Amino acid sequence: VYDMEGKAQYVNDSFVGIFGWTMEELKDKRVPFLPESEREATMKMIRRVIDESLPVSGFETKRDTKDGRLLDVSVSASRYHDHQGNPAGMLVILSDITDRKRLEEQLRQATKMEAIGQLAGGIAHDFNNLLTAIMGYSNMLMLETPKDNPRYDKLVQIGRAAERAAELTQQLLAFSRKQVLNVRMLDVNVSIAEFEKMLRRLIGEDIDLVTVLQPTLGRAKADPGQIEQILMNLAVNARDAMPE
Repeated sequence: VYDMEGKAQYVNDSFVGIFGWTMEELKDKRVPFLPESEREATMKMIRRVIDESLPVSGFETKRDTKDGRLLDVSVSASRYHDHQGNPAGMLVILSDITDRKRLEEQLRQATKMEAIGQLAGGIAHDFNNLLTAIMGYSNMLMLETPKDNPRYDKLVQIGRAAERAAELTQQLLAFSRKQVLNVRMLDVNVSIAEFEKMLRRLIGEDIDLVTVLQPTLGRAKADPGQIEQILMNLAVNARDAMPE
């Protein structure tokens, strides 16, 4: 409860629990909880209530606490009068909506990520179709080109680049949940052995690739494609980290 000069006349126990100041600290004083960034909008709200006697409900703003925290609050306020009907001050209800605002922001971020995932999935799907054509034509040209032709190595590089790009699109499709995971029991040693030839082509002939498998390795429940994605990421990162 404020008087006409904005000085506190009463605060309840909930106010004390949320903001930290006691009634004894605030009696006939202005509550020191208004951030400078909120001053202009708050003063407009107060003038509307005091000067025009127009109640305010659900005015969202921020307030400081005694211990230095910044809270999101919702304010409802109205002017009250004395026994003679003269304006006497303002009744204010403050609701702490900090947790609600945090949850709303999390929801907005989740919605944004869902939209990004849908966009990524659409782009990846279209891009994957283009890569299929690129790899198909490059393979056809490789079959028609003698290996001693200087252009043959360039065609090989085109194919390798397209393969890497295709792997990236699979990541995007998995991110957007448009790729159906093929989870099954598999022998990781077999997966590595089968993927080794592609890895060798991927990292280049100037780098030694040595596999050291564990004979007693147990079986794993996983998607073979994602296991291969992990192996590719590790191998490519290792190659790129090499100084020469």
